[in-house]
Amino acid sequence: GQAEACFSVATHPEGDLLLEGTQGLVNGGRGAVRLHSLTGTSQELLGRSPVSWGLQPLAFDSSGERALASQFDLGGLRDPAHRILHLWDLPSGEGQTHSLAHLTDADWWGFYSLSFAPDGSLYGAGRGGVLRLHLPDALGEAVTSETLYSAEVAGADLSRDGHQLLVAASQTAKWGQPVEELLLFDLERRTSRPITTHGTQVYAPRLSPSGRAVVTG
Repeated sequence: GQAEACFSVATHPEGDLLLEGTQGLVNGGRGAVRLHSLTGTSQELLGRSPVSWGLQPLAFDSSGERALASQFDLGGLRDPAHRILHLWDLPSGEGQTHSLAHLTDADWWGFYSLSFAPDGSLYGAGRGGVLRLHLPDALGEAVTSETLYSAEVAGADLSRDGHQLLVAASQTAKWGQPVEELLLFDLERRTSRPITTHGTQVYAPRLSPSGRAVVTG
């Protein structure tokens, strides 16, 4: 069929499944979210994104039983109906959507990164900085959030145990540009410290599974 550009991926905690998000309406792409097994089977979770850039980011929770995707568009998610989180319960196959419209505005283009903490909360980074999000326990209730770090643009990566969050941020850079700040947050102690050994042109922050090594582009 139509060739598609893979826009983002996420790996299952046990390493046997892969989430794939493809780019949206640009060049005829569909903007799908698919769940692939390393045994060779695939399942489409979402068929077409209504926005140009498609689905980014993707995430599994720490149990591997829930998968998450969010809309992304550098032109801004002007329609409040597009400012949502897609959540799937993988054992049952049931999906839900959660609105973020009350937390964002028409110029917001979505999260650059999302990470599930073991307690079920989410850390979302993008334009505006880093937020901690709390998904509702019941349908009809609203997503709530708190700001962890304010910035013009930010990306983040959470350690597997949920104790550390690596943040790359800038008060001036735009999306896709290297940023000058790299910070490691201790979420238990509610402290942070700058990491200067990677310079001031950093991108794509990543923590090793142990949380003891930092990698940047």
